[in-house]
Amino acid sequence: MPRRWARGLAALATMLLLATACSAQAVATEKQVRETSDPVPAGSVAAFYGDSLTMGLGATSPEQRWASLLSARRGWTEVNPSIPGLGFVQARGGLDLPAQIVEARPDVVFVTLGINDLWLVESDGASVETAIASDLERLRAGVPDARILVFALFSPLAAEPPQATVMNGWLRASAAQVGATFVTKSSHWLVDRREWTVDGIHFNDAGNAAIADLMDAELRRLFGPSPAP
Repeated sequence: MPRRWARGLAALATMLLLATACSAQAVATEKQVRETSDPVPAGSVAAFYGDSLTMGLGATSPEQRWASLLSARRGWTEVNPSIPGLGFVQARGGLDLPAQIVEARPDVVFVTLGINDLWLVESDGASVETAIASDLERLRAGVPDARILVFALFSPLAAEPPQATVMNGWLRASAAQVGATFVTKSSHWLVDRREWTVDGIHFNDAGNAAIADLMDAELRRLFGPSPAP
């Protein structure tokens, strides 16, 4: 073999070895980033802004509600001022739950509110739409670095009522305005799942466990797997 060919082959072999090493390093680095870049890791504070479905009405104990199950699974500290009957407008009284949530300095906020305002969509829709935008803007301003997840209304109905379609539209638009994530899948989680409820809408223990699983799956879809606490 001519000497220059031998030198060329040796140089090519060296280049291939270097390329392989660089590629392996790049793959390892990408894998490390995926494993350590969970935006809401164990030790985070998770706030839940909702009504009776999030407060846990229907569960045998607060520890069995989906928000608590999800928080325990992910190693989060749960902040849950949710109140039965609450809406963005309905049953507010002098309550200021956004202020309570901001005070807790959460790393992630779950907004699962609005079903109690459905009856106001036609009669006072402007107030509901304004209240949704106001609450989400206050949350974003108060915790600018938090992940905010806004969920479509939980509904047991296969065919979405017009009022729910309007409400989900307002939730989606307001979420977009503050850089929050709008989750549409939650609108179908209760369809044909009466066995998950105590009364057709409020989750029993099995339903809470199922919703925690669905929430966890949605978080993995959005952010990737969470390291074990």
